[in-house]
Amino acid sequence: VLIDATAITDLAGNAFAGITDPNTWSFSTPGATIVDSTPPTLQPNVVTTVAGNAPFEVKVVVVENESTVSNVSVDYRMLSDGPGAFSNQALSLVAGSGNVYSFSFPSNQLGPLGLEYRIKATSVGGTKTDITRNVRISQADGLTIPYSSHGTEQANYRIVSVPLELETNTMRAVFTDDLGAIDIKKWRVGRYENGTNNQNYDGSIVPGQGYWLLVRTSGPTIDTGPGVTVAANLTDQFKISLTQGWNQIGNPFTFPLSWADVQAANPGLPGISVYTGGYAPGTTLAAFEGAFINMAAAQTITIPLKRTVTSGRANGTPVLTNPIDQTDWEVSFKLQQGNLFTLMPGVGMRKRALNDFDAFDYFAPPRLDEFVEFNHTRKFNGTNYSRDIVPTEPNHIWEFTAETSRESDPVTIEWDNSYFGNNEQHLILWDEARQLGIDLREVTSYTFNPRESRRFKVLYGDRSFVNEKTKVSSLVLHDVYPNPAQTDATVAFSLPDRLQTAVEVYDMLGNKSVIFSGELPQGLNKVTWKPGDARTAGMYIIRVISGGEVKLKRLMVN
Repeated sequence: VLIDATAITDLAGNAFAGITDPNTWSFSTPGATIVDSTPPTLQPNVVTTVAGNAPFEVKVVVVENESTVSNVSVDYRMLSDGPGAFSNQALSLVAGSGNVYSFSFPSNQLGPLGLEYRIKATSVGGTKTDITRNVRISQADGLTIPYSSHGTEQANYRIVSVPLELETNTMRAVFTDDLGAIDIKKWRVGRYENGTNNQNYDGSIVPGQGYWLLVRTSGPTIDTGPGVTVAANLTDQFKISLTQGWNQIGNPFTFPLSWADVQAANPGLPGISVYTGGYAPGTTLAAFEGAFINMAAAQTITIPLKRTVTSGRANGTPVLTNPIDQTDWEVSFKLQQGNLFTLMPGVGMRKRALNDFDAFDYFAPPRLDEFVEFNHTRKFNGTNYSRDIVPTEPNHIWEFTAETSRESDPVTIEWDNSYFGNNEQHLILWDEARQLGIDLREVTSYTFNPRESRRFKVLYGDRSFVNEKTKVSSLVLHDVYPNPAQTDATVAFSLPDRLQTAVEVYDMLGNKSVIFSGELPQGLNKVTWKPGDARTAGMYIIRVISGGEVKLKRLMVN
């Protein structure tokens, strides 16, 4: 039978080009393409967990029914490296296996949570397929929960977290093995739930939650028991479901988290409050530690897989230390009453701040048995602000009250004024009960009796604004500062009207020096005494005379 070879074409319409190999009768056609519409299939062996210090091997069966396999490779990255690039490696064909490929991962490629790998196969026909898997770290002996704040005081509490999915996740399994039978006189575990600090929690221990821990005396280490790191990758990241109001959360990972990264992954998310003997705004959520967060509404948040380079938590306040005449600035207040303290209160301005609650603001976290707080009169969802950052404006007044469980002990307010700058803006702390103004530029602390002083203001603005808002009904002589003084001392007082005023200084022998005499405006005024090198150490009396009134203060000069 004669066949016209020029009439023969392949399925793609390419003309016959002749027999290329008479022994195998293989044919070729000009421009021929292999028809391959189905990608290879991958059948990997399942490796889900591995010890953190052990290498491991992955094998995969690659099946290609329409053509042949062109390439098999694997991409992988540590699960704590954020959105970094994959490391690409070729898989090796296992000798004599036909279509089995393998790759051995070295142990140094395992991050704190394990690694994520993606196997890709490409056929000669150009079809592709891939699969992605996680390998988590198995901790057969568990992990140690750091705790070094032993004692029985409220300040000894710490918020801890457990970054493992435990084989046995009850509170008793985690803590009684190391601390002994439950005895609230020796140790206790608590948790904030349903609006209450439950000091005797006896439920489950799971990643993403925080727990109060108080241990009286040092002794054995606290091990979690066996478990495995959390299941999370860059596609399916770890999530925490939060309710409206306060939530006690914990770091689900074995490495520190930058809260700024968490906020970037969840726009509008507020800041966190950590506890280190007292509450403070936090910038970092340390490994094995927890914090409080106040939510305006219920929300499920994403915790990004991004390891923070620095370790530990933020023990201090993340204050924006710009001069106070700039558009963005903050002042943090530390309230100290005996062994109680808080770093939550503060004031400030930002041009991106909202009139309503936003990520720059903070509330006082849930109270323990004893507390000391500053609560602004402004509220959000029925809760008073503790730190109120407002939109930038020329003048502003913050109003707040002092709240404490110990009315018999004095409270000291401290702040840092080193960055205020040399500008015309005034920042005054006003004690309403004492009609007393404290210039935050001049001193760094103020102590008051909480039985007497409860309501305060912070006034910000130019001199005319501050004078207008610090009107008094009669002459008020404020504290002289510094006291004791080494060199110069400032005498601050408030006048009910524009008045002729004299400021005098007397030593213990009755010698008088007039340091000011003249007319002064109503409101807050300041006069500086410069005793000079000829001064004598000892006690001095400051005397202010204005409008027929006389006020005295003592000043010690060293």
